[in-house]
Amino acid sequence: MKTDFSEGFYSNDSDKETLATRNTLLTEQVDTARQEKDKLLLFLKSKLAGYLGLKVAYWIQGSFKNHTVIRPVRSSDEFDVDVGLYIFADAEAQSLNASDAKSLLNKALQAYCESHSTAKLEDAKPNCERISFPDNFHIDLPLYYIDEQIGKCRLATENNGWIDSDPKALQSWFDNQIKDLSDTEKARLRRVIKAIKTWVSLKNIKLPSIAISTFIARNYIGYASEEYAIWKLSSSLTNHIITGGRILSPINGDDLISAKDEELDELKSACLQLQNVLKAVALSESIVVSHQLWSIEFEHVLPPLNSLKVQAGSEILPAITTPPQISVKPSSGVPEQVLNNVSVYRGDKLSFRVHNKSDYSAGSEVIWMVRNTDKDAGLKNDLGHNQRFDISESVTENCEYRGKHFMECTILNAGQIVGISSVAVNIYQQQRPVRNPPKKRYGPVR
Repeated sequence: MKTDFSEGFYSNDSDKETLATRNTLLTEQVDTARQEKDKLLLFLKSKLAGYLGLKVAYWIQGSFKNHTVIRPVRSSDEFDVDVGLYIFADAEAQSLNASDAKSLLNKALQAYCESHSTAKLEDAKPNCERISFPDNFHIDLPLYYIDEQIGKCRLATENNGWIDSDPKALQSWFDNQIKDLSDTEKARLRRVIKAIKTWVSLKNIKLPSIAISTFIARNYIGYASEEYAIWKLSSSLTNHIITGGRILSPINGDDLISAKDEELDELKSACLQLQNVLKAVALSESIVVSHQLWSIEFEHVLPPLNSLKVQAGSEILPAITTPPQISVKPSSGVPEQVLNNVSVYRGDKLSFRVHNKSDYSAGSEVIWMVRNTDKDAGLKNDLGHNQRFDISESVTENCEYRGKHFMECTILNAGQIVGISSVAVNIYQQQRPVRNPPKKRYGPVR
């Protein structure tokens, strides 16, 4: 690779904006989820044991257990916590039907929601029950029985009875697979998994987390940089899928992707698009252009261009590029002007357009990329979005979150980047003051 964009993916400085910081849940989000989880499990363990007359325990599983959970990529999305509930008995030997066991769990969850107004019981899933909370997360609760004497573990399903399933065995395999890596490499491996999960979520395609984790654990070696690790493993995974490769469970040989024909076609199409971007990244001689290329796939979750050491307009930009001049018009009535930094109040609106559009060829397009930073936006999982317009069109955005955010402008012509620039948007904490506040009244109140 001709450049190293690793600082855009990870930094030892946790205060620096990177893909790793932007796809990681905030401490407040994790703490809230844990508190709700602990209250729920304390209740369920007792309630379900009372219904069944059997010992019940639980075990955290999935991405939370594996430290690969990602922050939702859209404000409307949720993150999930997976907790397996375990009945310590051979349920089938005791004639406990899987559907009946799930119904009892559902009954216990209904009782919990009746006494906890923030919890909402969702429709039952084929292989688990789900309870959601207002802070953009939900808890999935699969139900198992476990016979420790013979090592049998089976999952309760709605339509297929009890089926073989042992998440603990898969987690043990994963931990054993990476045990010889250093702590630094283990952390990088998990960041690669999270990066690919972020891409999957942005593209809205079917590639389960368990399939990603299994593939990366099997194929991970040491890498010279963060960018190269993500580049190489993304390339290997997408090529494997495009060429018809499957990802099989190391426990029972099941197909971990298990996609329908239409879903598989969409997955392969997205993989081909990522492959094209990876090839362009490998040839890029500019960190700024690398940022823009990676942004095609990682969109607003990638950090702002301004967070890089090299800024747009520097000597490393290709000679063919002409930085766009961005004209900004606030809703407050301030005259429109070309700016690279603007300060506004919460609740204001800003309109953006390319002021020097005549510098570009006819048919050029502009990608406007909002990249939100700071905690207010982070707590709402609103890291940004992008829109694509003809170069002559303007775009209007709401100013909702206090802090410093960025509007990036990328000019494209015939698919090539011909201009890059951005505007820093500083949003005050308070709403805009009323221009003519009501006058004080004096005298007796009537």
